[in-house]
Amino acid sequence: MLKQLPTLLLSVTIFSIAFTNQALAQDCPQGSSKIPIKGRIFNNQLPTGQTLGVAYLKLSHEARRLFDILHILHGNRKRLECGIMGNLTYSNPTDPLRIDFEHTLSCQDHSELWLHTSGHLSPWKSCPNSQNPAFSFEEVSTPITNASNKGLFADVTGGEIKVKGTINCKSEVDMKFKGYVCSSSRSRW
Repeated sequence: MLKQLPTLLLSVTIFSIAFTNQALAQDCPQGSSKIPIKGRIFNNQLPTGQTLGVAYLKLSHEARRLFDILHILHGNRKRLECGIMGNLTYSNPTDPLRIDFEHTLSCQDHSELWLHTSGHLSPWKSCPNSQNPAFSFEEVSTPITNASNKGLFADVTGGEIKVKGTINCKSEVDMKFKGYVCSSSRSRW
């Protein structure tokens, strides 16, 4: 039995590596590549139920190298600056802490990405002179693949971006996000 232990351990290790790699590959549709994405968003909640602000996307090393070669971005090549607009798509008085948005990013290089965002608010603290408390929240955004995504995001086939943020007493929204988008054309990145 002891003589077979190294072979057994090697078999278990190979199976574990293969299973892990298969699970990672399933995050994106077949033929798509996983592109890491992270950054920050600063926006304001508008009286219309919309949000409007700016997003700073930190680019992966591979994307930065491509931008350097093609001279697409001017100035800081480590991030992409985008306007972001959110439209509330779900509101229910029986579940007031659930939120759903459709977000549109329009970036300095004219790339465009549409996202479906879903999450929950958690009351954080009470606000003086206001009936509404400040909130913290967690959301998950997924690319809308049949939308008019263009530029760097033209070939997006899926993905998942996790968002954490706060809404303060002045309806200012600050967020951090991290995740990935799937692209069927890795050459764009």
